[in-house]
Amino acid sequence: MIARFNIPTPMHFSFIASRTSFVASPADALVYDGAMDFTDRMHGLDLYDSEARWYDSLIGRTTTMDPLAEKYYSLSPYLWCAGNPVKYVDPDGNYVIGNDNKRVTFNKETGKLSNNLSNTQFVIFNAMLKTEIGSQRLNDVLEAEYLIGFRIESTSLGKKCGETKTFTTIDSETGEKTIAFVNIVLLNEEISEMLGRETLYKGNGFTLEDAIGAIATHEARHATDKSANEKFEPSKYKREELAGSDEKEYINERIKER
Repeated sequence: MIARFNIPTPMHFSFIASRTSFVASPADALVYDGAMDFTDRMHGLDLYDSEARWYDSLIGRTTTMDPLAEKYYSLSPYLWCAGNPVKYVDPDGNYVIGNDNKRVTFNKETGKLSNNLSNTQFVIFNAMLKTEIGSQRLNDVLEAEYLIGFRIESTSLGKKCGETKTFTTIDSETGEKTIAFVNIVLLNEEISEMLGRETLYKGNGFTLEDAIGAIATHEARHATDKSANEKFEPSKYKREELAGSDEKEYINERIKER
């Protein structure tokens, strides 16, 4: 299949650029997730001020380079949110972030998370905190030097209960591969079905929250341990052996508590 793209004509560009004259009303002072403010209206630019960089929504690019651009050679230094600002949020370029666009933190001494969790993060992270191994993996996630996103979807075409997708960059000079960001997806319907099917879970009185915690712990190992990550370890057996051992440990810890 050949992908075809419509290239804007000069007339198209004229129309696109002209939108700044009618879109920037007082009611639009805070837009784009309520975090960015229009600036430089006097000159009709209407750039977004993210407090980190200025973002031009007309071209989907920033006006300055990412200060961490050298870590991500496969991405343009002028991209915002890795080129997908609808799906990703990037207040400072790193870490797991909450619903206030600030970093989610975990206090090891109190065993409590910060209060800026999204609804999805609240469900997943508190389920992980039910066990020592889950807490350990959650701490690894929150201390990672790259963004790790979590979401729960209803189902997928496959039968996986969870999936970890890793995006990497390669240093053009050294050839070193590094992780840019990771997406973790948990599938609600598959996890629910697994509760009554898999030997590890069946008959142990596990709740859906328990299963979510176990699967999230499993996927977190893939996300934070290169020896369990598909981009660095070619053997699926070795990757799943490591992640699976964390999942089993989570389950055994929950069984002992009952």
